[in-house]
Amino acid sequence: MYLLYFSIFQDSYHIAIYLLGDIAFIPLEVLLVTLVVNELLSHREKVARLDKLNMVIGASSSDGLKMDSHVAIIDSTPSVKAAHQIQAVTVGPDKKLYVNVGDGMIDPEVAQDESDLRGKILRMELDGSVPPDNPIKGSYVFAKGFRNPLWGGFPKE
Repeated sequence: MYLLYFSIFQDSYHIAIYLLGDIAFIPLEVLLVTLVVNELLSHREKVARLDKLNMVIGASSSDGLKMDSHVAIIDSTPSVKAAHQIQAVTVGPDKKLYVNVGDGMIDPEVAQDESDLRGKILRMELDGSVPPDNPIKGSYVFAKGFRNPLWGGFPKE
């Protein structure tokens, strides 16, 4: 572009000034692009981390002191990056695992939707399988319609 300008106007003084001005702003442009890309990547990593926080993980230990292995039991609970997510995980007197999952605070209608795990109390075997005596056959859903089920304890018998 500068060669075209020079061939038409024969003005090397202004070409040099414009060229120096363009070169002077390259570090600033690189810095701005770097900051924007860094912010986008940081946001993407935060979103990925939040998605991983909204899952139930099963772990095993041979000595009770360190984890020998782990596996994701439920990792399909939609995360909405708001409150009312997984609230409590408890082993009940029937030796089943109970997971209290809030509605996500964005759309309370999901608490009644049987295809969505939000707004439910989920019940599963300790290995992550669905108990055969759950109210909805083949589903983790034990109870539905909850906004923010905080307490996960059971009274002593």
